[in-house]
Amino acid sequence: MDPGKTSAKACHNCRRRRLRCDRSFPHCNKCIGSGKECLGYGKLFRWIGAVASRGKLAGRTSSAPLDPASPSDGQGQQQLVVRRPQTPVSRPLVDPIFQDLGIEERRFLAYFTRRLCRDLVPGEELNPYRDLLSLTKAHPLLRHTLVAASATHMCNLVRLPQSRRSDSLAPCHNVEDMSRWAYRHALSAKLEALSMMREAIQNINADTGDVVLTSVLFLFTLELIESGKHGWRAHLQAAIQILSVLQPLLPKYEEVRNLMLYDSLVYLVLGSAFLPEPLVDIGPLFKQSNFSAMVVRASAHSYICCPGPILGILYEASRLSNARGDGDDASEAAIHAAGLDLIRRAQEFDVEAWAADDANFSALRFPAVETRTHAGSAHRLAVCLYTMRAIPSLCALESSKKSAKALTDGIIHHVSAISSDDPNLKVITWPTFVVGAESSDPAAREWTAQKFELLASTCPWGFLHTALETLHRLWGMDASVTEPRCWVRTLKESEFHFLVV
Repeated sequence: MDPGKTSAKACHNCRRRRLRCDRSFPHCNKCIGSGKECLGYGKLFRWIGAVASRGKLAGRTSSAPLDPASPSDGQGQQQLVVRRPQTPVSRPLVDPIFQDLGIEERRFLAYFTRRLCRDLVPGEELNPYRDLLSLTKAHPLLRHTLVAASATHMCNLVRLPQSRRSDSLAPCHNVEDMSRWAYRHALSAKLEALSMMREAIQNINADTGDVVLTSVLFLFTLELIESGKHGWRAHLQAAIQILSVLQPLLPKYEEVRNLMLYDSLVYLVLGSAFLPEPLVDIGPLFKQSNFSAMVVRASAHSYICCPGPILGILYEASRLSNARGDGDDASEAAIHAAGLDLIRRAQEFDVEAWAADDANFSALRFPAVETRTHAGSAHRLAVCLYTMRAIPSLCALESSKKSAKALTDGIIHHVSAISSDDPNLKVITWPTFVVGAESSDPAAREWTAQKFELLASTCPWGFLHTALETLHRLWGMDASVTEPRCWVRTLKESEFHFLVV
């Protein structure tokens, strides 16, 4: 969806309250910032059967006929009437389970269900992350973590640059006030969560294990929303360690546990791509064969839409890049041959067959076949290019420049084929970063920057800004520093240590 699209009229909430609406689409930012559910700009559904409490219709239901002498306010207009459902509509802010919480906490938990959850699992129907709300009253650690993540997300959303907003946005000082308000709550909730985490980990047991794991992973998520620069490694390492010792869980939370396990493994692979040493030693946790199979399974549940075997090749390439060998020709030749074999395996992978098989995708994260094909192809080419630039002997090959150009052009083709209003747009993130890191062409760099700005406007996570900032620093380096374009090693040996997911 075009981030600059605006409505010609105010949203229903602002019209009722006689406020100046910013008319942003699809939801008004003023409503989001106040913790209210924006009713949008389209035709408003009206429930009938309610009893009026005052006015001329006091004591009558909305479906009762008007007095014949009374003129109808809606003459000449089409009326859309919907019967009230037997079960009440769920409202997070008024649910009895939240009545003992402060109004600010309830606002951020409501924001979590309506906005942040959509970034984690696209769509409105199936989203197990919303089930976490039922645990927040009994588990303050989880509640503070979700509030911190939601408040930070809201802070980022209202601070989007003016160029991405309509000219009718509320005055700038209001936006700044809203941003500071959300940031204060985010910081306070984060400090509360961190202060509780030490004791929670020390006393972890079968009853609290899943709650602690969930809290740790949402602290990791919080770091990505903030910037993706700082504490994400410690949180991810802790999550992997907790997963390795957790006891079998209750069926009720199996779906959430699996999502967290699979996301952790995908983050582990992607997080290792630009680090000079492994995040964790997987040996004591998983057998190598089991780890590879689990990565394949994790890819089916991940929103990045990267084929499992390709994700496994990326992890192997990252480890191979960190291998120094013994300094002799034999060890260098072995690393060179292993790198070529990884590229061959990636090139031979059948993306179209993978994309056509629904069994390769979770029902919760189920992109269209066309999106799968382009995303899978872009990741396959990006992993080939990454491997070529991660191993110095491959990078130095005379043919590498021509091969890299073909791979880059292919990635740009597939990423560009994914529409900007695709609900799974996040799938382009990692391949787009690889294009930017590889390219010295100004046009390709501009294309990369525009894609990251688009992503940040639809998904306000700080790690996207950090990734683009990293690219600008890479582009600003003297050419001799990165020749012959071994940018993977350059990033691994730098102090960046960021995460692109």
